[in-house]
Amino acid sequence: MSLLNDAACVESFRALSRFRNDVYACLKSRADALFELTDALLCAPEGSGEEFRPQQSE
Repeated sequence: MSLLNDAACVESFRALSRFRNDVYACLKSRADALFELTDALLCAPEGSGEEFRPQQSE
């Protein structure tokens, strides 16, 4: 891996870390639990959150 790729990876990691810190700072009550839930939902495989979607009544 070149130094350019290493620098890009480091900057991407820093940007992600800043984003996560900003999201966490927005949470007031039960910040840890809400952040963990958000992280789990965003990292879950596609389609695994279907049980959380509101069901339409017919």
